[in-house]
Amino acid sequence: MPDDLTPEQLRNVVEALAYQNRLDYEEAGPKAPHGDIVYKGVILSSRYDVASEFSRMKKAIDAMPELMARRLESIWCDSKACAFYVVHIVPKLYLDDLPYVVEDGFKSLGGYNGLSIECEGRRIPYRDCYWPEAEQDVHLVHRDEDFILPLGDSML
Repeated sequence: MPDDLTPEQLRNVVEALAYQNRLDYEEAGPKAPHGDIVYKGVILSSRYDVASEFSRMKKAIDAMPELMARRLESIWCDSKACAFYVVHIVPKLYLDDLPYVVEDGFKSLGGYNGLSIECEGRRIPYRDCYWPEAEQDVHLVHRDEDFILPLGDSML
């Protein structure tokens, strides 16, 4: 922020950002009645505790072979980016094929807006947006449901 803001202007900026954060939280979709949970040994988190995001993360784990899914430490979904996931792998349980298995688990959901797979001491390439049916089109994930809505389609 510019250094030449008056205290009143700075206070207005802070209030506007806080208001935008409240709106983002409220518009993210129905909330789960809980915060972080552990599912099959994996800690699941959502920025705004959105119920459908927990459901999608569980489905991604279920789509992975059990012995591979047990190697995951946590999955976090960034509700602001919608369908953007950060997956942490238990360092001592890392396998070279595991990032591909994780990616396939999320692909089985129909796609994602981004996938970051992290493991201490490992360099794992970031996975860009993946929506196979989109081809050249841009798609959005509707936050309240587990389906993909192409741009231009009406939700009404």
